[in-house]
Amino acid sequence: MKVTDEVVYPVIADPTTFTTYFSSGKWIVRGKGKYNRSLSLVPKAKLRASGAFSFSLPFVVLSNAVAKDSWNKVYNKYKNSKHWEKTTGMKNQYMCHFSFAFGKSAFNLEPKRPVRSYFNTVRPPVYCNPE
Repeated sequence: MKVTDEVVYPVIADPTTFTTYFSSGKWIVRGKGKYNRSLSLVPKAKLRASGAFSFSLPFVVLSNAVAKDSWNKVYNKYKNSKHWEKTTGMKNQYMCHFSFAFGKSAFNLEPKRPVRSYFNTVRPPVYCNPE
C-alpha cells in the first residue's frame, strides 16, 4: 500500500458492532399488562463502564459517543422487528438506562410505553419507565 501526504495521523480504526456493546439482545414477554413486551439488552462491561463515567467531565465526550453509537447499533439491529414502535420513546428509555441504570442486568426497552421527553423519562419516580 502506498502512503501519501493525504494520510492524516493518527489513523484510528475501531469498528464497532452490536456485539461490541451487548452480550445478547432479544424480545421477551414479562408477565401480563400493557408493557409486557420488552427488548431485553444485556450490556457488556465496556458499555456499563461508559455509562458509569457519563458524569465525569473528562469522560463526557467519550461517553456520549459510546451512548450514541451503541444506540445506533440497537436501532439498526431491531428497527425492522414487528415489535419495534415509538423510536423516540425507546431511544429515551435506552439513554436513561445507559446514563442512570448501567448496573442493571439488562436494559429492558418497552415499545408500548408512551413517548415522553427525556427529562420526563428519567425523572423520579419514573426512572426510565415513562407512564
